[in-house]
Amino acid sequence: DDVIPLQFPQKAKYNDIVTSIPVSKGQYIILSLFAYNRLTQIWGPDANKWKPERFFSGSLKESQKVNVGVIGNVYDIASLI
Repeated sequence: DDVIPLQFPQKAKYNDIVTSIPVSKGQYIILSLFAYNRLTQIWGPDANKWKPERFFSGSLKESQKVNVGVIGNVYDIASLI
């Protein structure tokens, strides 16, 4: 069992603020790259616009860089297959 901290706390039902998500051993975690790539906290007010230059090497501001941890390593390896 573990807890995943959230970089951006989320407002939940009844005005609760969620800052982390508890996970149990063996539990599946599904990430939405569609939703993540449209976060205005990361990409700014034009997050829903198609701007591939955002992803070019060296074009991200330090505040836009996010450590995706283990799942990032999985995607890196998957891209080589």
